Amino acid sequence: FPVTINAAKLLILYLYNQNLIASNSDYTNKVLITWTKVQNATTYKIFRGGDVIAETSGSILQTYDTDGNTNTDTNTLYYEDITATPGVLYTYSTLATNATGDGSLSNSDTGSRKLSTPTLTATQNTYNNKIELSWNAVSGATIFVIYYSQSPDYSSAEILVETTDTTFLHENLLPNTTYYYTIQSKTDVDECSSEFSNFIQGNTSSKDFLRSPLALSLSTFNAIAVACLGL
Repeated sequence: FPVTINAAKLLILYLYNQNLIASNSDYTNKVLITWTKVQNATTYKIFRGGDVIAETSGSILQTYDTDGNTNTDTNTLYYEDITATPGVLYTYSTLATNATGDGSLSNSDTGSRKLSTPTLTATQNTYNNKIELSWNAVSGATIFVIYYSQSPDYSSAEILVETTDTTFLHENLLPNTTYYYTIQSKTDVDECSSEFSNFIQGNTSSKDFLRSPLALSLSTFNAIAVACLGL
């Protein structure tokens, strides 16, 4: 008996979409998935970790050169996964479809959303031998790494602490000294990390006994002095 072959379906089945690439810690608000357009495909199923998260016709990718001019690549499509949890590494693939059925699954690639950079603050002239650091929690982050230096230079910065907390007390410092700090949020997956924050400045005060926890307040000291002098 003669066998009838649907040419359009044959194209979908064997001319499957390839060159899928997922962005890895490039954007804080999405994972960008790109792939090569498949002839005769009308929609694409987007898989994340084995589950279909979207069915889309895909958008044509546009890039920009150094002069700000738009470059359109009509052979490359993209989808933005804005539901991905920051700091989690996912596996993505796509599958081309049309009215006749599904094609073959594309290659897979791993991608993740970049973690946000914490906002770091440091005390100014509050203590003569320590500086208190604090920062905000970051969605998806499991650890914070703080670096410090006595100059605002990333190359000279040393790791001060790796912590899961959002505060840290940098102790045993010199009085009347300026220190510089930067912070980065991370996950247990090395590829998932934030940008370094800008350096912020913290200062210790001059060594003054009035700032000691055992010292009397200035107003109390003055009151005692007045009383002793009989004024």
